[in-house]
Amino acid sequence: MRVNNDVAVVGRNIRLVPYCVYHVEKFFRWVTTPNLYPHFTPMETTREFEYDLQESWVEEENQLMFIALEGNHRPCSIREEVSRMIGQVCLFYPDNDSAEVHICIADAANRGRGYGQEIMSLVMTYAANATPVDRFFVRVQDCQPEIAAFFMKCGFRRGLVNGMDLGVYEKDVSEVEPEGSTVPYHRFRMPRTFR
Repeated sequence: MRVNNDVAVVGRNIRLVPYCVYHVEKFFRWVTTPNLYPHFTPMETTREFEYDLQESWVEEENQLMFIALEGNHRPCSIREEVSRMIGQVCLFYPDNDSAEVHICIADAANRGRGYGQEIMSLVMTYAANATPVDRFFVRVQDCQPEIAAFFMKCGFRRGLVNGMDLGVYEKDVSEVEPEGSTVPYHRFRMPRTFR
């Protein structure tokens, strides 16, 4: 999404940066690694497809993606930035007022350290202030109780879709942060997309 093309969102222990071309190789390894994390099926994809997908993230207006870096300081180099990659968070905007959230902490050593909750708080606060969204939602399968528990820790509630329980958890944007709250972020010069 163009709104975050040149934005870094800074938290206490995490820095969110836009998905750039130099992230693709590590991201490709994540999505093609078997047993990366519970209930994740490796994607059948190609490097070429991932490079094309990265370009689409920059241009599409109905999706937003950040790469999560461990540590909140600005990286000194692309190599340092890539070495600090621990996961990603995406927002998909299927309609005018809601955003579906996807999050992945790719390295097991970084799970259980509070990073996921910080990433969720950062991205939802940023999106509530920078995009037209009224609610966030996630889809969780019944076979994923630990994932449901994670989202409930983040303030999501199980909701109904047309009166049916379809494993959807919701959070109203008014519950994200007090009105007028923002997260620290700064704009920076983005390198051009290249291969």
